[in-house]
Amino acid sequence: MANKRSWEILDDLRFIPRSDEALEEISFDTTPYLDALDHSVLSPRELLRREYQSVAWTQRTRFLIEPSQNLIAVYPDIGVPTAQDVVAHLVILATRISQDHPHDRGLIRDLKATYTWLQDHQYAAGEELRKHQHERIFLNVDDIDSYFENWQWRSSQELILNLSYDSSKRFRVRSFLSEFRQLLGVAGVRRRVDVNFVDETQFGDPNFERLRAGGKLLDIELRPEYTTENEKSNPLRLKAHAAFLAAHVPHIETALNGVWKEATSGVLSFPGTYFAACAFLDLVYTGDLKDERSPEDDDGMELLMDLLEMLPIAHEWGLPALKTKLGWLITSKYLFIQPETLKMIRDEAQTYEALGLVKACDDFAEKNAGILPDLKE
Repeated sequence: MANKRSWEILDDLRFIPRSDEALEEISFDTTPYLDALDHSVLSPRELLRREYQSVAWTQRTRFLIEPSQNLIAVYPDIGVPTAQDVVAHLVILATRISQDHPHDRGLIRDLKATYTWLQDHQYAAGEELRKHQHERIFLNVDDIDSYFENWQWRSSQELILNLSYDSSKRFRVRSFLSEFRQLLGVAGVRRRVDVNFVDETQFGDPNFERLRAGGKLLDIELRPEYTTENEKSNPLRLKAHAAFLAAHVPHIETALNGVWKEATSGVLSFPGTYFAACAFLDLVYTGDLKDERSPEDDDGMELLMDLLEMLPIAHEWGLPALKTKLGWLITSKYLFIQPETLKMIRDEAQTYEALGLVKACDDFAEKNAGILPDLKE
């Protein structure tokens, strides 16, 4: 037979001897995971070329004798798995083999190969993958090769691309799966869409910041009115230049020029926490926030709450520019507007008339309508 069409006629006829040898480079017993193909001869659709073993060995059986290059030349699809085969193979790797043999090196190799094959054939695989949207077939880890990282399996409905923090129902795509973003897209993983926040504030003076960093000519100290549990403070971080603050904050100018005790004591009461006082000074002196917290979810949410707690300070002191700067930090720098945080952020912004942040929340709701209804589940 010299043409592909002639071979396709034989696709479902069982006439080719199968191999009974154990699969190569697999350390565990594969029998429980193999499709029940008990015949000694199989059809071309039931057989698999050696080069595709990693992506479909649970669905097809190896040839007793590999197809020759001449045969492959006239029928290149012989022994090649379909997208349906590879997706079914992934389901078994993810839901069965990974439970029985976590962190197995052969399993890791096959997962990498399977995800890569599916991404390379994403248009053929998309429909099959979407049939499994609620099955946890995606290994959402930073380093698949690390024995010490717990394996977290997620479904395409649980993952959100461009998400910054995990919640109880939705999870950001971690480093390993980030290599397969196109595959995730055709599998039904949705995307968080960023919103634009324009920040035209004029905070910051490098010369005064140089003096502050050097501890020079500091003549006033902010004293936070509130303390938080286990908060470590450094009094030097709260010192500043009275004239510089007065020039940028009318409330401070009034306090330092009036009959209030701040005018002579060198101490200015600050209606917030130590973090808020430090953040306020950083923003006024540099136009940005110096924060060295780790990007872990709990730390991220703590930072969001700290920033939101600065909105009433900006409102009380009549600082619309500070509201704008806080809105930029929440929206653009830290990407804190997420499905689960949207309502809380908008409510706080509305209460303290941070209109730019309110608009950003409304824009987010409009652009991400597809992922917001899930919050009602």
